[in-house]
Amino acid sequence: MPTNHLRESTDSGRRPRVLLLSPYFHPVLGGAEAAAMGVARYLHTHGYPVFVVTKRIGRDHPVRDAVEGVPVRRIPPVGRRSGYAKWVMLPSLLAALLRWRREYDVVCCVDFRGVAIAAIVARWLTRRPVAVQAQTTGVVSCGSWDPALRRFGLSPEGVLARAVKWPVRAFYIRADGHACLMKSIERESLDAGVPAGRIHYVPQGVNMEKFRPAAAGEAAVLRAALGWPADRLICLSLARLSLEKGALDLLDAWNQLRPPNATLVLAGPDMENHPWNVGPQAREFVRQHDLGSSVVFHGPTSEAPRLLRAADVFVLPSHFEALSVAAIEAAATALPIVATAVGGIGDYTQDGVNGLLVPPRDSARMADALGRLLADAALRARLGACARASVEERFSEDVVFGRLAGILTSLAAPACAPTDRR
Repeated sequence: MPTNHLRESTDSGRRPRVLLLSPYFHPVLGGAEAAAMGVARYLHTHGYPVFVVTKRIGRDHPVRDAVEGVPVRRIPPVGRRSGYAKWVMLPSLLAALLRWRREYDVVCCVDFRGVAIAAIVARWLTRRPVAVQAQTTGVVSCGSWDPALRRFGLSPEGVLARAVKWPVRAFYIRADGHACLMKSIERESLDAGVPAGRIHYVPQGVNMEKFRPAAAGEAAVLRAALGWPADRLICLSLARLSLEKGALDLLDAWNQLRPPNATLVLAGPDMENHPWNVGPQAREFVRQHDLGSSVVFHGPTSEAPRLLRAADVFVLPSHFEALSVAAIEAAATALPIVATAVGGIGDYTQDGVNGLLVPPRDSARMADALGRLLADAALRARLGACARASVEERFSEDVVFGRLAGILTSLAAPACAPTDRR
């Protein structure tokens, strides 16, 4: 499997100017947005000129902004996050890429669904190379379209479905570099026809200083500030209240378990105006099953490090995931993890070694795993320590983002080479 390691910077040329393209960005909260922020922060602090281009969500969000010192440019059309919005923004994105072509040397697309098409078309006109990073499987192959195709009565392997997927896939595979979060995306990219030399294994990076274990007595102070009970163990889920994130499965497991010594905290926003929004259902489930004394809906948060340090157990009940930024951050915080065995979770989680894995949509198995952790302090401590060590070795930002910076630098090398003044 290709795992190219490229230099971080040229010896004699300047650092490349990076246009970081993310369909959504701060203040939108989610795994892809957190990943884009991590890349932007690393490039900015390590001297790479970088600016973010993203969709403008609301009219109260400025067209030009800065987040943690990184310039952000928001483009039309204005509108909420949705599955189709990233496709609607393609004309204005293409115009922006052409208009700003003298301000960047390379484009980096984090979560490239749809938007990579505009980047590839612009590349043909500007000759600016494009690197893409899928945040989940099924992107480069268009396999993520299969559920929608079935709803329209089409077989994903049928002639018509293949004809629909082919033009989009043909654009995606022409990106100059594919940074793959997990091994399954590497395999998918190869199978889709991406040349092996363009494929690079680049998992999610985490700031090991920001996401650290709680100091002695710190968890109690944080819980008091958050209004969480001091005399109970805290099980924390950090995810939007969306169907695929498994919140309803988790609540079903909690209802089966009903632990007298623990509180479940669901921290994440509702998916308003989205068909997968389960926020209202989740609250109704809690009401109907009289779980109000042991379940807290914390709502959206931008303070994940504080919430993780205030918790005892992290739980990820997703139906599907790529790598899960939240789970890696929880592991860095030395929390024991209960997670569904989906996507790239298995790339870094070994059942019984640094976490507990359960099948997706299996609330009974999830209840059993949570019960084991809540009843065994030694098990929590052992899994948490191993989780921290495994992340430190493989997912620290200096290692991961340095590798991505090397890819971008190598792609942009011709544009950044010093001018011969002889």
